[in-house]
Amino acid sequence: MLKDVPRTALVLGLAGLVPFWGLPILALVDPAWGTQALTAQRLYAACILSFLGAVHWGWALAEGQTGWTQLGWSVVPSLVGWLALLSPSGGWLLLLAGLGVAWFVDDRSVKAGQFPAWYGRLRVILTAGAVAGLGIGMAGAA
Repeated sequence: MLKDVPRTALVLGLAGLVPFWGLPILALVDPAWGTQALTAQRLYAACILSFLGAVHWGWALAEGQTGWTQLGWSVVPSLVGWLALLSPSGGWLLLLAGLGVAWFVDDRSVKAGQFPAWYGRLRVILTAGAVAGLGIGMAGAA
């Protein structure tokens, strides 16, 4: 499934899952780090959402697609991440939803031929890993 994913993208993508999993595990293993580790995980998730939007901004600019639809979507993930961080309850569900919607939009972009097929396959793995890690963090925060 991932054999045609460029090695650099695969390694960097999988390395990007380390904070999604490492931080909640740290919070569980050493409760002294609990709040700080889970806050760091939410901050990281918001950064990743911004990155996912930026992928679309970069594509739009490279293709000369500077309309509202193309560039408009590209700023939505960062706004969702920011709003999640403002949430008094921690914004866990908003971050999870943001990752899910970003995956859905990326999947449609792959199917439309805007992004290579390998990107879609990589995004499935990375989104599943990120959502699972956030789920662990959310459970630890409860």
